[in-house]
Amino acid sequence: MARVFGNIAGQPEGRRYVSRREAHEAGVHKPLQAGISGASAEGADSIVVSGGYEDDQDFGDTIVYTGHGGNDPATGVQVADQVLERGNAALAFNHRRGLPVRVIRGAGGDPTISPETGYRYDGLFDVDDYWEETGRSGFRIWRFRLVKRATSGRGSDGPSTGAGVRRPATGTSPRPSEPGTTYVPAVPTVAADGGEPFEVDPDKLDRATRAHAELQNFLAERLEALGLKPLSPALPHDPEFDIAWRHDGRLHVCEVKTTTSANRDRQLRLALGQVLHYAKQLEQRGETVRTLVLTPGSPPETGDIWSSVMDGVGVGWITREMIAGDDVAARAAILRGI
Repeated sequence: MARVFGNIAGQPEGRRYVSRREAHEAGVHKPLQAGISGASAEGADSIVVSGGYEDDQDFGDTIVYTGHGGNDPATGVQVADQVLERGNAALAFNHRRGLPVRVIRGAGGDPTISPETGYRYDGLFDVDDYWEETGRSGFRIWRFRLVKRATSGRGSDGPSTGAGVRRPATGTSPRPSEPGTTYVPAVPTVAADGGEPFEVDPDKLDRATRAHAELQNFLAERLEALGLKPLSPALPHDPEFDIAWRHDGRLHVCEVKTTTSANRDRQLRLALGQVLHYAKQLEQRGETVRTLVLTPGSPPETGDIWSSVMDGVGVGWITREMIAGDDVAARAAILRGI
């Protein structure tokens, strides 16, 4: 039987199942034990999220899902490295081909989101990104960022019988009028720390570098130290900004860019276009937005043309050195820019 990537006719989002056997018979998740249904050369058609891995993070419309393998089934603790094969490779295939995956939540997951008993079909998610990292127990794991698709109300081979009900996680944004969700730390997905990776997509490749992740997470730490709450975009409703925070009735939206002497102009042009575009999208939803760009190193020199450019369009420019200072100076930089 062909693998179905999408909703199953007669199985609407929100449908509950007493057991894995019932979910199997309904066709929403075929394996009776494995958490990932899929093959490396075909993709993954469904997964179960039920607290089986210690590194899982469930934010409702966004899930940072841990791949299979290497854990103790009794405790969920990782005891060995994972490899990119079988179900893990299948999820990576979804990312490359743009295939959706059905998400079934079980009672063992986050109690604010998961069903109290049994299992529940929670709709279609896209595999937005994936990467390898060291998990909390010190072993290598594969992680997959899953982002909820808008409810279509249709099965893969015909109309479904309803939309169902799904409770969002605390801190997520169920309505487009409330941008931002609990901050998800940036994680590098390639080993590069610099260079000129502009042949494909400069923004995606910059976000994948260790330098970008460290700079963005450093800003999040400084915000928390100053009593401000860092936010990540609540996808798919929000524009894909790097980090944001609220202060004095305004949403501050910041684009993070790592720069070198060779790529500085290109990176700043890209940052400026992105952050202004994000601001316009959010302003159309009634938000008052303050835009900023964060780069590494020292404050720009007097007379730097980019200071004039950013000042001319009302974008604050902050650097790592500016936000690393004492709390008074850092707060002034973070809230006003230069």
